Amino acid sequence: MNSMKESLLSFSGANVPIDEVAKIMKKDQQFIKIGLQEKWLPIGIAYQMNDTQEFSYYISPKKLYEYTGYIYQGQSLVKNHLQAKYKIYEK
Repeated sequence: MNSMKESLLSFSGANVPIDEVAKIMKKDQQFIKIGLQEKWLPIGIAYQMNDTQEFSYYISPKKLYEYTGYIYQGQSLVKNHLQAKYKIYEK
């Protein structure tokens, strides 16, 4: 069950860019893309465009938080909910 602090978090639902996720996980962007395509990285979805080899990606801010502990707020990454409360951002 979520703690009281976690229940106070809110997520926009906006897409988290793949390059930001790669930084968080200390992996390259291809790792993130393949993980989404093959469904072993549970932070979003990869959608294959009709009749092409190209994919479109959606990474959920909430699922990213649940998987890594990072909160994505626009252009800022926050390590955890305490930092989010006090606006302490990592670079």
